[in-house]
Amino acid sequence: MNFSRGKIQRILFSLFFIMCLSSPRFALSESNPEIRASIRIAVVDLRYVMENSYVWENFMQERQTREQEFHDIMQGYRNRLSILEIEYENLPPGTDRTVKKREEMESLEQEYRQRQEELSDSFNRYLLESLSGIYNDLEGVIASYAEENGIELVLKKQQVNWAEIKMEDLGVLQTADVLFAASDLDISAEITDLLNELYDAEDID
Repeated sequence: MNFSRGKIQRILFSLFFIMCLSSPRFALSESNPEIRASIRIAVVDLRYVMENSYVWENFMQERQTREQEFHDIMQGYRNRLSILEIEYENLPPGTDRTVKKREEMESLEQEYRQRQEELSDSFNRYLLESLSGIYNDLEGVIASYAEENGIELVLKKQQVNWAEIKMEDLGVLQTADVLFAASDLDISAEITDLLNELYDAEDID
């Protein structure tokens, strides 16, 4: 749990992008499956949308808070274990107090492992549910915008900064549907605004 904020961002972005791969919202309408000579196409840069949306900012802040709470709880267990170890080492061997202290240490170690597993499972469920919720909101916004503006195909665009790309970022290329698109096809800013409006409305309610 001691990853840097940048690395965590990249991991979460990767998870989010993978969730977007199988969505029917980003494909040609099934009502007209034939390939036509002219269809209205748009692209969305998901990284841009997420980095500029209130919902993603709120998610990252809450994630950081939950992660810190997780760390603090486990650190409390580690501190208690350290105190018990010192007390145990200062006791004379073979006495009843030494045996009881050892049993107390073993009990706390078992509680530590169980609590760590519970918190880890809870945190992972939170991440999955949060990312799924964000994705569903984004999917709905894109679908509504496309229908209102007569757009028949929305592709996922992914900006790649080759000068700064790292080994762990290479997965971006595997999830990038569009490496280049004319600026007039990019509706990322419009989708971001709509997503922020949706978030504001939900926050007010």
